[in-house]
Amino acid sequence: MNADDVVLVDLPVAELGNAWAAKAVDAVVGYPPYTDSVLADGGQVIYDSRSIPATILDVLVVNGDALLNREEALAATIAAHFRALEYLRVNREDAVYRYAAYQNSTSSEIRAALAGVRLPALEGARAYLQSGGAVQRAAQRLIDEGLVPGEGRVSADFVDARYLPSPSP
Repeated sequence: MNADDVVLVDLPVAELGNAWAAKAVDAVVGYPPYTDSVLADGGQVIYDSRSIPATILDVLVVNGDALLNREEALAATIAAHFRALEYLRVNREDAVYRYAAYQNSTSSEIRAALAGVRLPALEGARAYLQSGGAVQRAAQRLIDEGLVPGEGRVSADFVDARYLPSPSP
């Protein structure tokens, strides 16, 4: 089997279990709690990101117009993200309960989903975004392996940490 043998099916992550149960897909890419029903229905894990720690990154990509015209909104959005992470760190049970209600899940499912996830605080994000940091290295790997178009080396200005909030005193 090679990549040409794979037909991609774009589904909302919450629909993975239904698609698997209906035999509409032969494999899924997802994460708990959305993959729990797939595993319970006989699915087998063939790859798990735990084998490549600090490599699966959620990133915010913004086009140039947004950088020029919406800098304050962008900075406010990023600051809100880090406030939410701090709330999760300090008030974990309440945050898990609220997120479970938002995701129409149980708090146990959310706790399980977060169990193996590293959510970097502000300084961790700053390290990821530095020149040669995890984001730049991941982008280079995607190019090197032909998974995204591009040639050569990812430039140092590929990542930008200037919109991160200032560290607290």
